[in-house]
Parts: sequence; structure tokens; C-alpha cells
Amino acid sequence: MVLWVCRAGRYGEYENYFLEKGIVAITWHNLTADLTKCKTRDDVKEVLSQIYPDEKKNTISNNAGQLFAFVQTMNTGEKVLLPSKINPGTLYIGTIDSDCSFSGELPYSHIRKVKWSKKTVNRADLDQDICYSLGSLLTIFSIDDDKASRILNSEKTKTIPQEDSDLGISRNLENDALDQISSTIIQKFKGYDMQLVIASIFKAKGYQVYVSKGADKGIDVLASNGPLGFGGTKICIQVKTDDKPIERAILTELKGTMQNVKADYGLLVSWSGFKTSMDAEMRDSFFSIKFWDHGDIVREFLENYEKLDDWIKVKVPLKRIWVIDDQLEAE
Repeated sequence: MVLWVCRAGRYGEYENYFLEKGIVAITWHNLTADLTKCKTRDDVKEVLSQIYPDEKKNTISNNAGQLFAFVQTMNTGEKVLLPSKINPGTLYIGTIDSDCSFSGELPYSHIRKVKWSKKTVNRADLDQDICYSLGSLLTIFSIDDDKASRILNSEKTKTIPQEDSDLGISRNLENDALDQISSTIIQKFKGYDMQLVIASIFKAKGYQVYVSKGADKGIDVLASNGPLGFGGTKICIQVKTDDKPIERAILTELKGTMQNVKADYGLLVSWSGFKTSMDAEMRDSFFSIKFWDHGDIVREFLENYEKLDDWIKVKVPLKRIWVIDDQLEAE
């Protein structure tokens, strides 16, 4: 039984697109070459060396192995697992439904169609050794037969936890930490509390802010970097923590609110991201409205953590740690 794991970006930025379009894809930056013409892993390494001439040999080799697996090793009918970043702890299961095709369009340069199941798996229900495997540094990799069977059959029998070194797995501790932080943020800050978090982030950036205290004509947060909020750059912000990607109607509402309050710019914040049907409008709004999904929220949260309101840091207490850079260590 073959089970592949494919991630949808470091922050899950491609997750909604994968699920809505029924695909998994290679999303490496600047990968415009057609890898379906590569018959061996060495062929892929040669192509990558030309595209990324400054990349380290170890990184090229590592990426070539993952990309060759996606392009040539995967087979129609095999299962694929997508760990969710938007809903931490949720694992989507699908069946590969096509050979790899080259689209030539970034970021989804190489695509395989997938039939996603309505059934999901809860990571918390899995054995510890499986969780260690899912914490791999790799973006594309396969799970061994025994673990794949236990995941797909949702077996409840627990195995004795083992140390990482016994499993032969290189875990991505940074990725594990980001998952835990992301999960904690959305658990602690829903609805109005998320508005306060976004307001605190802007205060940390030097803005004066106004936070709506209820239904306020579509206004969630107003921000200005002028003295006392006068003048400067005026930003109107809407914040959504719904469980599903938001649709065009919310963007239309924000545009109307921006006009009402005479804002220079808008920011639409949606923890669960945005429907792919909004892609054209997001492109057309590039110079006037920005869009944050959960990845942007987590990144801004961490970058401004030291200056956030104390009550926020009490709810999400963080500390800095040092870890070995696995890729540098492997050189």
C-alpha cells in the first residue's frame, strides 16, 4: 500500500487551491522547466542545477529526489495525504487520478489530479511513530506500508513511542513549532479577539488603531500611521476567522467600507484563506487591497511578538530556542 505525503506550501498557502481544484502540484519557485521529460533522478538534478546555480549540491540532490518521485514514481490509484495548515491536525486523504502534467504556469508548474475523500484523519488519533514521520523535512515523500495502512484504516491500537533517532527520520522541528503555534492562535483568538490581535500587530508597527466593538458598518479595524491617527496612511481592515475560505461578497463589502471611511488602502484578513474564484479580483486589487491568510497572520504574529499586547502574550507564551540547521549540518 503506497501513501504519498504532499505539502501545500510552508504556511499552507496553496491548500485551498489543491482542495478546490482536485490536484496536488509542485510549487517550487522559478521551476519553469518541464520535468516530465526527465527519465532519471540525475536528469532532474541537472535541470535544477541550471535553474538554481547558487544552490548547494546537497539541496539540489534532496529536491531532485522529491521532484522525480512526483513526476515519475507516483502512480494513478495510489493514495496521497495533505497535512492541513489552515486546520492544524487535519489530514486530507485523496486518490491520485492522473499522470503528472506540465502546466508551465507558476506556482503550479507540475500537476497531478486527485480525487479528495470527504473523510479526513485527525492527527491526534495517530500513533506517535506516524506523527514523527509526518514531521519530516521533506515536502513530497512516501510513508511505509505499515504506517500507511494504520493511517488509512484509522487503527486505534497504539504502538510504544520511540525516540526520533530510532526511527531514522529527519524531523522538521521548525515546522512542528509553526504547526503548534498556528493551532494555538486560532484556538485562542476567534472572532472579535482576532480583531484585537490584528490591531495589536498594527500598533506594534507604529500605527494608531480603532477597533470596532460590534456591528459597525463593516468596520473591524482602522489604522493610521499619522500622529494621533491624523493624516498618514489610512487602512481599513476586515477580519474573518470562519472555517471556510471567504468569497467575493466580503471583498465587495470591504471596498464599500473603504469608500465610506475614506481609507487609502484595505486589508482583508481571512484565517481560512480565499476562494480561488477571487483570484482575478485579488490581482486587480493589488495596488489598493492586500490579503492575509493564516500564514501571513502567523508570520506577522511572530515578527511582532515582543511588542504585542501583554494579554496576547499570556495566551500564547513563546520562548526562543536554538536548533541545528539540518541542511547546513549535512554539508
